[in-house]
Amino acid sequence: MFLMPMMLVFIVTAIQDNTFKIVTDSKISLILANNDQGGIGKTIEKSLMESKFFSISKSIEGRPATAELVKQVVASGDYKLGIVLPEGLSAGIRRQVSNRISSVLADFGLAEKASTTSDVLEILIYFDPVTRKTFKNSIRNSIEKIISKVESRVLFEILYTELYKMNPEVIQKKFEKIHKLVIYKEIVASHSEREIIPNSVQHNVPAWTMFAMFFIVISLAGNIVNEKKQGSVVRLRTIPGASTVVLGGKLIIYTTVCLIQFGLMLMVGLLFLPMIGLPTLVLGNNYLPMLTVALFSALAATGYGVAVGTIASSQEQATTFGAVSVIILAALGGIWVPVFAMPSTMQFISKFSPLNWGLTAFYDIFLRNSGFSTIFPQIIKMFLFFIITMSVGYLYNKHKNTL
Repeated sequence: MFLMPMMLVFIVTAIQDNTFKIVTDSKISLILANNDQGGIGKTIEKSLMESKFFSISKSIEGRPATAELVKQVVASGDYKLGIVLPEGLSAGIRRQVSNRISSVLADFGLAEKASTTSDVLEILIYFDPVTRKTFKNSIRNSIEKIISKVESRVLFEILYTELYKMNPEVIQKKFEKIHKLVIYKEIVASHSEREIIPNSVQHNVPAWTMFAMFFIVISLAGNIVNEKKQGSVVRLRTIPGASTVVLGGKLIIYTTVCLIQFGLMLMVGLLFLPMIGLPTLVLGNNYLPMLTVALFSALAATGYGVAVGTIASSQEQATTFGAVSVIILAALGGIWVPVFAMPSTMQFISKFSPLNWGLTAFYDIFLRNSGFSTIFPQIIKMFLFFIITMSVGYLYNKHKNTL
């Protein structure tokens, strides 16, 4: 009950952190076949090499990369990405840009009308067959951005040249490198001045803490069924107020177990995960809201276990239904797949999962550094869920006269 959830959060976080690094920190293996002999092909090649995304090779086992070779090695999975720059790319781009500039100047009577024919320039981009669509779009956008910068520079160079031909005395300033007009500053939005960087640890520790808390339904429900089978309930029924005492005792014990699980999960994020090179869990400054969410999550999980154990008629029924239902609630609640990545219908259904309520509240605290005002609706939902499930257990017991 304690060790397995700790191992779960440890393993899953380590796996997902490596996945994040593949997308962000690690460079993508790229095989490049540059068949263009002009300056634009070299500029594109240089820009790709200077980028933070790619680890570029231009040959394979001493053989220069060709279009066919690029296709083969990417298809076999040796490289995640392959790019083929066609022959005559530089000349073609310059010709197209020059024609377009001449056409614009001709509209103002500053030049002769240029030919409207244009070459079809095709840069081939090969992707590993296992590559996901979102990853393809991200990489293609990065490559298009690099090539667009090159095209913009060519456009300004040719425009300057044409204007210089028309009036060399006025336009004497040498063409300079184009500087960015706008820069982008990335800031993680937070309710406090302390910035919390989202990472695999900040996401997984609260997620699997909720899963571990609700998974006690197997132990709690099984315990209740065993008491009914062994006849303990019949003996306890002779004690006045036995129903309240028994349910209250289970509530205290299993809520305490859930809170111990919560503390152990925090210890994993604070102490053990950094030992294997993962980020340290950042708790923020809102300790009281965090403990409040943990308490009400524990109450909701305990109430659910009481309801399942009370209604179940056998050990197999209690454990099977309890385990499968928690997995379903976890999937709906965003433990396995983020809610924003679900279809709109599933996003609506996820709002009814108690695991989603607790996870949302923990995210507000761990990632947004929010306080009570933000998490209050989630706390209310979990408290109502606890009241309903405990009432179901109590009333069912009373109706069946099992306590």
